[in-house]
Amino acid sequence: MPIGLSYITFQSVSYKTEIYRKHIAAERDIGIYALFLMLFTKVIAGPIERVQNLIPQFRIRHNFDFTLFKAGMMQIAFGFFKKVVIADRLGIVVDKVYQNPLAHNGTELIIASLFYSFQVYCDFSGYTDIALGVSKIIGINLTDNFNKPYFSKSISEFWKRWHISLSYWLRDYIFLPISYRLSRKWKEERYLFVRTEKWIYFSAIVVTFLICGFWHGSAWHYVVWGLLFAVYLSFSIATLSYRRKFYKRIKLTNYPRFFSATKLITTFLLVTFTWIFFRAESIGQGCYIVKKITSISVNDTLRLPLNYTEMAFSFLLILILIVKEKFFYLIQTSNTPKWFLIIVLLSLSCYFFGIFIMKQFIYFQF
Repeated sequence: MPIGLSYITFQSVSYKTEIYRKHIAAERDIGIYALFLMLFTKVIAGPIERVQNLIPQFRIRHNFDFTLFKAGMMQIAFGFFKKVVIADRLGIVVDKVYQNPLAHNGTELIIASLFYSFQVYCDFSGYTDIALGVSKIIGINLTDNFNKPYFSKSISEFWKRWHISLSYWLRDYIFLPISYRLSRKWKEERYLFVRTEKWIYFSAIVVTFLICGFWHGSAWHYVVWGLLFAVYLSFSIATLSYRRKFYKRIKLTNYPRFFSATKLITTFLLVTFTWIFFRAESIGQGCYIVKKITSISVNDTLRLPLNYTEMAFSFLLILILIVKEKFFYLIQTSNTPKWFLIIVLLSLSCYFFGIFIMKQFIYFQF
């Protein structure tokens, strides 16, 4: 397949749709239009840029800005850290276990599945950090594709924080048009005792995530991954009023911190469950892994490719990532000596602790 085909297609569809809706005028400069589609920092794995954000930046003269240089270099350095130190290290366990789940017990599969949640995040957001950092250095601001997604307290919030440019593309060009079309056709107030607007939401969200699943690959396990999110979101809307009453009845809302932590953990576990089918090679393998996980035992022994010290270090890296994203999401670069010190430390960490096995970014295949 041609490199970056899907991302170029998404941007082309967006461009033509925005012209059709008369939100923008057609670009007359073929060089600027080509640059919009093929800007090297984003062409392979996004973000999916809108015309309104990107093309106006091409008409501005960009001079070297040391402030942008420092911010870009910091983002690049941490992007490489997430990729080669965290993602590729966790990938050693994930690849080994998922290549032959029949040979592993429930505990090993749980660890591999949890590791994959952080691997795919660090891998994809690491690439995005590098792309955004390089773009900043040359004076171009791209859309930030991630905003602490694993701190989400609902599936809806997760998709506002994960692969943001794709989420909003799906919303604007698939979900909302389908919803609008159905709202014009379905005139009854209720169908089967359910309000029509809920049926419209359910239908639109299923189609949207069905397409999202197919975009990730022409295999049914990707479709299951997408439909699971559709089920989560539909269930959330259908039971919203009942859940609110239930939370009040058991007085869970009287403990806001505990309630917030419960929602955060639940959302993370639900997302991790979907990643099982995303990473599995087939629906059957995904179902087998889920079944094996439910048979977890305290007597399970660990036969993983990393020893106990390396496993402890892997969990430490995950903890460092969580703390960094929670308290230091944006690393300040105004203090140049401090900026230089952090850059050096990140570079040395990549050199001494990085896994260099020529492993490509996961989203290069989509």
